[in-house]
Amino acid sequence: MAGRRVATMAGSIEPQLRTAEAYAAAQVDRHATPYQLHLQADRFFSDGRTSVIRSLHLLEQALVLDPDYAPALARAALCLWTLDISVGGRDRSADRRNAVAFARKAIDVANEPEPIAMAAFVLAYFGEDIDEALALLDHALTLNPYLAYGWCMKGMTHLYAGKPEPALEAFQTSLQLNPHGRLARPNNFGIGLAELFMGRPDAAIANLYQVLQEFPRWTTPYTALAAAYAQQNFIADATRVAKRLALIDASLVPNILQFRDKRHRDLLKPGAQLHRAAQMAAR
Repeated sequence: MAGRRVATMAGSIEPQLRTAEAYAAAQVDRHATPYQLHLQADRFFSDGRTSVIRSLHLLEQALVLDPDYAPALARAALCLWTLDISVGGRDRSADRRNAVAFARKAIDVANEPEPIAMAAFVLAYFGEDIDEALALLDHALTLNPYLAYGWCMKGMTHLYAGKPEPALEAFQTSLQLNPHGRLARPNNFGIGLAELFMGRPDAAIANLYQVLQEFPRWTTPYTALAAAYAQQNFIADATRVAKRLALIDASLVPNILQFRDKRHRDLLKPGAQLHRAAQMAAR
């Protein structure tokens, strides 16, 4: 019965994810274990939409074999987060529903800190109880205080909760633990956003600009950078940033609803508005 529930959950993800391209890309050994499938899926963030969809397909296969495999459940939830922030024209309500289901099940069965941290972050992004998410992250970091990924996710969740000061501390801790890994850019983004929320747009701009070079389809850094320029009255620079995202993909829609503090949403609104204007002009 559990296998049927997970298969149904995975099957509820929108049909266009199951493209011939995704299936062809996933050259999977039919005898692969859930652990091996999860390892193959781990490079989901590097190559855009096709890579994420391929990874989600691999994780679905892992969950058919083991519906309670927490790393695959949490990673599947994170894939849906990635699609929400970097792929335009999506049904965000469906993404949220599926991501929350995967994350909740991951938390129910996980006994390792990384899937707990990953699932908690996804729950926070998609609007679930922010205090619960922070408590889960604290639990994960109690299990492993040296988990750089967990500190990064805790920083982002503090930003969603409207707490830039502890967010900044969490990002700095993550960088100290892993200064050169693939978390460096997300940590720098988080630091830049925390600086913006704390009224330091100059420092925010320096951190946010470099993030765009590595993650050119991640919408939130564009919104934050354009907002930081607008706060400095550098309207031409803010407009240029907005146009850059629209030229990459005019269907990408920045989302700021994950930020619970209205003051922070208000700071980001000029960037979001410039993006919408650039989108309309590009279509």
